[in-house]
Amino acid sequence: VKKDLKVAINYYKLAAKQNNKNAIKSLDVINKLLAKKKKENMQKESMEVGYLTVRSNVNNDKVYLNGKFVGKTKLILPLSSNTAHSIEIRKAGYKTYKFQPVRVQTKEKKTIRAYLERL
Repeated sequence: VKKDLKVAINYYKLAAKQNNKNAIKSLDVINKLLAKKKKENMQKESMEVGYLTVRSNVNNDKVYLNGKFVGKTKLILPLSSNTAHSIEIRKAGYKTYKFQPVRVQTKEKKTIRAYLERL
């Protein structure tokens, strides 16, 4: 039989609902192992990112990362390392400011500043 953790958890849950002590203990062990693995993955991912601070000369401007809105300046973005990213800063009545490509190294902290000009 092919191993399938989701199916196994489902059966353990069914047994636990019937107060099966072994199933309850097994679910507890599985949940602890999954939580540990999730924490390790998060730590590993956080080590493989750099941080980009985006600033500009105007208030309430919008920051877009690879075409998607991510917030307003002053903004600190965790970015995957060694990957090219496009950054745009937009505000109505101002010329869009584009940074392309932007790269950060693992654990690097970089700041970019945009000067938006009125149209």
